[in-house]
Amino acid sequence: MNKCTNCNILIYDDSDACPLCHKIIDSVGEEDKETLGLFRESMSGYPDVRSREKKISLMMRIILFAIIVSEIVAILINYIVTPEFMWSAIAGFSAFYFYFSMIYWIRHDSGIAKKIGLTIILTTILLIAIDFYTGYRGWAISWAIPGLILLGNAIVFVFMLIYIENWYSYSVLLIFFTICSVIILAIHLIGGLPHKILPIICVGVTGLYLLGTVIFGAKQFGGEMRRRLHV
Repeated sequence: MNKCTNCNILIYDDSDACPLCHKIIDSVGEEDKETLGLFRESMSGYPDVRSREKKISLMMRIILFAIIVSEIVAILINYIVTPEFMWSAIAGFSAFYFYFSMIYWIRHDSGIAKKIGLTIILTTILLIAIDFYTGYRGWAISWAIPGLILLGNAIVFVFMLIYIENWYSYSVLLIFFTICSVIILAIHLIGGLPHKILPIICVGVTGLYLLGTVIFGAKQFGGEMRRRLHV
């Protein structure tokens, strides 16, 4: 246990510098620990951040190890059973995408809305790439991506309820989902693609969601648009 005399906090890990002011901290001797214990309630304590980071790092290493082992097994099964189609490449790429997405969500301090938007974009690219890799049957744009947008709407709805004081901060993300839904439906209509049911549902649900947000939160929505998009 160390202490920072500048911030007047106790630091329970073995850091050499204060995590708040970055000043070199003083070590607490055994003779001082009992005295500091008496004043512990009156002093703010900074948690053992390194312990949490070590646990997260160990968890990510375990996940990475499991992914690598699973991919090796998948490649062997693929080579022995179905060598004519390398489905193990799709499984491996998807697993590593999942792994690096977890790292991004854990280590970056960007807002939740930004993380959700970027994850949706990257997942959409992955789905289209898999569709083309498997011979392009159109399932990505007909089913997977509209379903992904609907899932994004549901996630945003949950976060709006959780962070209800700042629900309007997700408005730009809803506009993004609406634009993507309209583009997908337009591709189906212009290209004469089959299976329009889910894209139509996606446009309807996303559009109603955005419309409700605009109507019932007009003031907050307008303020967010002026702040974010300068409109």
